[in-house]
Formats: sequence, C-alpha cells, structure tokens
Amino acid sequence: MNHAHSSTVEKYMAFLHFLRFQLNEKAPKFKISVSMIEWKLNTNLPRVLIDKSIIMRTGHGKYEWVGPMPSLDMAKDTVKTINNLSKKAKPAPKPVALLSGPASATPMGAEIALLRSRVEELETIVLQLMEQAA
Repeated sequence: MNHAHSSTVEKYMAFLHFLRFQLNEKAPKFKISVSMIEWKLNTNLPRVLIDKSIIMRTGHGKYEWVGPMPSLDMAKDTVKTINNLSKKAKPAPKPVALLSGPASATPMGAEIALLRSRVEELETIVLQLMEQAA
C-alpha cells in the first residue's frame, strides 16, 4: 500500500471514530455534512456507511451509529467503496471526430478545430449563395 493511500485510510479511520463518538453522544450541533467538508472527505460517505449498515438515518441530517466499532478493515473497505463510486460517476469520454489536418492534443482542442472547419464550410456556402443571387 502506498503512503498516499494509507494516509487516506488513516484519515477515514480517524473520522469514523470521531463520527461514532459524535453520534453516540448525540451532539446537538453536530452536522455530518459540515464535518465532511472540514475533514475534506468524499460526499458519498454517508451513503456508503448507510449501505454498509454502519449508520442509520433517523431524520433529516440525523444519523445513529448502528455498526461495530470502527476498524482498519472498515476504513479500507469504506475508502475502496467510495473510490469505486467515484469511478462510476465519471462520464465516459466523448469520441473525437477525425480531422483533416494535424490532430489536437486535447479533446476540447479537437472539438474547437472541428467547429472552425464547419464555420469555414458555412462561410463558403454563404459566399456561393450571395454570388448566385447577384
């Protein structure tokens, strides 16, 4: 396991302990969404924890800890699930149209080049129509 991944797991492990404490203490001002922002965690976390029956939603913005004590395996599994959800959420890359000329290094550049060639085609058609009308 590389260092970046292990530090992520450690961060989630620490947050799971913090979350369990806050939920068990029924801290009146605790908001999981605010804590996730402060800890810089993925917004899918509550969904993952609910799906894994670690926490249970008891009302709008209210949760209860129903799972076992946080463990390293729980943190690793949570990070893995969140990463898989994030991968699924990314849109598929758009196909890049074939261009007559040098290909652009980026998909956006390819789209711009395609639009420019179409504008040139339309300009040519407009000029031809104007000549015919004259």
